[in-house]
Amino acid sequence: MNKMDHLFNLFKGPIKEIGQHPISFFLLVLGAGQALLTFYPGSMSIDSWQQFQQATSGSYNDWHPPIMAWVWHHLLWIKKGPQPMLFLHIGMFWLGLFLIWYRFAQKNLYAYILVPFLGFLPGVIGMMGVIWKDISLGSTLVLVVGLLVFNHRNKKITILLVLLSLFYGTAVRWNAIGLTLPFYILAPYLLGVGAGKQNKKQGRCTPFYPFLVGLSVMLLTVILTHLWQNYVINAKKTYQYQTIIFHDLSFIGAKTQSEPIPLPFRTKNYSLLTVKNALKDLRASDGSIWVSDAPFRTIEDTVELNKLTTIWLKTIWNFFP
Repeated sequence: MNKMDHLFNLFKGPIKEIGQHPISFFLLVLGAGQALLTFYPGSMSIDSWQQFQQATSGSYNDWHPPIMAWVWHHLLWIKKGPQPMLFLHIGMFWLGLFLIWYRFAQKNLYAYILVPFLGFLPGVIGMMGVIWKDISLGSTLVLVVGLLVFNHRNKKITILLVLLSLFYGTAVRWNAIGLTLPFYILAPYLLGVGAGKQNKKQGRCTPFYPFLVGLSVMLLTVILTHLWQNYVINAKKTYQYQTIIFHDLSFIGAKTQSEPIPLPFRTKNYSLLTVKNALKDLRASDGSIWVSDAPFRTIEDTVELNKLTTIWLKTIWNFFP
């Protein structure tokens, strides 16, 4: 079979299903087009701008996971702006939905009718065009679901695409592992990885083997992400976790009329009153304290950081409700 025949067979199935289900396919196209037309060239927040500055300069820090800025940097040849990431996010999301739609239609599962409407849910349609790492993660996982459901006959290609997608999804948010972990565990089962491994004693497939494969790949992904970030692109450390701790301690302190933040981290204008006022700042709609007005500072003293972490853990434990 020559390359043209292979290419024809690759698209023959989707073309057939599109011809048989044109209305639902049109809704998929409409959804992707609507997202592009509504948000073009892409909606940017302060987080987006920070990552864009890293993408344009090629100098990264770890305030946000740098992989999104790194990918953005390598897409700037298309257009110097948010457009490449907008196309990437919308492309991954709607391609994932298309693969799910195609598989359902191919199997005569009437759920294919509902698949396009997932892209029109308020939470999706209202945020898809914002250039955030959250959107990167969500779009990537939709693509992963599509790839796992589609399960192309060439398993090697599917496995490679799933691995690359999971690597990016895991690296694009610090807490993404909570969402990607189930995919690492399920993917080997769905892709048939290790299905041929035999239990020598019982002479049958060992169901635990794919589970170990998934966890091993996940652990390897985390290690590679750390090495890539710290030794390949040399992302500057920003100690951003201090800010998260400050927000937690500030909120608890305001509620309990206490000042739990240690002295080395306080600025001259630190007091319970300034913390309360900072928490009420209308610019901080999510309850975060605006950095320029924050009555505390970040430091790199390892001993003091360990003390701060200990205080945070004890405070969270004591005032968790």
